[in-house]
Amino acid sequence: MGPLIGGVLATTFSIRMTFFITGIILLCVAFISFYGIQENFQKINTSPTEKLASSKKESVWTVPILILLSDQFLWYSGKLSENKYKSDRKVSLI
Repeated sequence: MGPLIGGVLATTFSIRMTFFITGIILLCVAFISFYGIQENFQKINTSPTEKLASSKKESVWTVPILILLSDQFLWYSGKLSENKYKSDRKVSLI
């Protein structure tokens, strides 16, 4: 649904105006969500050891994912900078 509406907007207006329109819509949705949704939160009493065990269980993938993302970022940025001044070769990110 989104690409269809985006294509119609880009054809009717311009690509630049499509980004402005989308930004305004997303800003409105953010304000409506922030101020319009009420949450009823009730704190559950747990012991400190249960809190520690659950927080470790949830965050076990945080460090490996960050390492992989930073590795990919550095690898891709290195591949792009290698081919930046060589006009006879095509840039390949694979």
